[in-house]
Amino acid sequence: MPLPDNVEEEIKKLVAASKDGKVVAGMTQLLSLCQTHGLMQEMTIHPNSVCCHVDNRDGIGLNVMDVHQLIADISSIGFSHEMTNCICVEIASGDRAFMDFNNRIADMSHGLLPRFGDAYRVKYASLAGSHTNAALRCLLDGTKHPIKDSKLANADGRLDMGSARQVDSILTEAASSGLRWKVIDYEVGQIEL
Repeated sequence: MPLPDNVEEEIKKLVAASKDGKVVAGMTQLLSLCQTHGLMQEMTIHPNSVCCHVDNRDGIGLNVMDVHQLIADISSIGFSHEMTNCICVEIASGDRAFMDFNNRIADMSHGLLPRFGDAYRVKYASLAGSHTNAALRCLLDGTKHPIKDSKLANADGRLDMGSARQVDSILTEAASSGLRWKVIDYEVGQIEL
């Protein structure tokens, strides 16, 4: 169902205003607008169903070392669902651009990020919470972990759910079950800006 013209225009104005450096305020207003018009919902989503949006960080996407440092930091201080702020947008059915973008990043990571396999499982693209979600995917996949002396890695230097469970069972539960996301409807993501 197409968006009403007035809602589409409001969204375009908010996005344009956020390009002047008011990104956080603009995102807050956009989420409020989406919620008011029933264009956003909250749900728990498995990490393998969420890839990084192609426009995230001005098209850079994920920083591989930041992903691994983040999971190491989380293991030191403890994971909290309440401290995450995950925002994503629904992906159009059959749209492979997001998955292809993420797989290119994974291919360049020399085994530090997992690839996305089955296209049907990737249904959302992250706008916030991307590195946290990627860290959980690394843990699930058992990727190589470049952080020395990490309590999350096994003797082979790979992330390991068993080792992680000993350190932080809430972290491993989040990896298995997913994060809580604010999900922006597909129609909003299709607006030509």
